[in-house]
Amino acid sequence: MRTDQPHPIVRRREVRVFGNDFGRLFNDEVSSAAGATGRQLRWSPAQSGVVVVPRHGPLVALMPVYRYAVGEVSLEFPRGMCLEGEPFEAAAARELREETGLRATALRRLGTIHADTGMIDDTVGVLVAEVDPDQAVEGTPEPLESHAPPQWFPFDGLGATLAGGGVHCALTLAALALFDASVADTGALDVSEMAAGVA
Repeated sequence: MRTDQPHPIVRRREVRVFGNDFGRLFNDEVSSAAGATGRQLRWSPAQSGVVVVPRHGPLVALMPVYRYAVGEVSLEFPRGMCLEGEPFEAAAARELREETGLRATALRRLGTIHADTGMIDDTVGVLVAEVDPDQAVEGTPEPLESHAPPQWFPFDGLGATLAGGGVHCALTLAALALFDASVADTGALDVSEMAAGVA
């Protein structure tokens, strides 16, 4: 067992300061191993999230999305929150269909990530979805979401886009890293029946 691990920050009192349908914000009272006390902000989403890597052969799709928080368009993989009790696979198929109009013919879970370990206590599932762009329909994003149609990139050629700062969404970059690590693994979980049932 390693002994050079950092000591935990201990929550002394949970202090909720805000909540809505998307989650709750806390300003917890905490203390360190050395006895220092203070506050730590913590956002706790209402549900887990998903990020979907749409794949068609050697191509992956990124979606231009206007993000209000940063005031600009961001090139991202489709993503969203699970419904209550919804598995990652079902949420991924649903979010993909809603945001892009693409239907997942097969899904494979790549792993899980955390959006911001310094503040958000979430778990985000990352999945790759096999899709056929020729079978896409018009997406049905939420009324306060602003998306353009997906753009297709050769996965092997994404390095230049990344190096040029073309992708700056941390969730998309993390999903790309997981996808890159699993490209050699061609196994997939067939969920065509489940995906087809998601409008």
